[in-house]
Amino acid sequence: MKTLQTALFSLLAFTLPMFVLAATFDEDGYVDGIITAIGDWVTALVPVLIALAMVVFFWGLVQYLWSGADDGKVKGKNLMIWGIIAVAVMISIWGLVGLLQSVTGVGTGSSVTIPEVPGDNTI
Repeated sequence: MKTLQTALFSLLAFTLPMFVLAATFDEDGYVDGIITAIGDWVTALVPVLIALAMVVFFWGLVQYLWSGADDGKVKGKNLMIWGIIAVAVMISIWGLVGLLQSVTGVGTGSSVTIPEVPGDNTI
């Protein structure tokens, strides 16, 4: 377990600057392509997860309405509660990300200017 933790920490330590600084390996933007692909997957996955949470909610509703026993009603009620919680959390996080994007201007198609230290930058 300790070896796995060390390996994961090393991987994170060596790859984090690449993602934070959006560094590129070549002129084709190899790393930028990876970041864009991950962003596209997440963008496509969010509505699917929300739809899945809604299916869980409606399945719990069906179980709650059609079950005559108390055990079925409890299972249905729990599924409905977890479905509502999942939808609320996902939409809240989606909204917070959108708010942060609009406040910071990141992800809106505009370029971000990197602040520089005033003065002569020669060493």
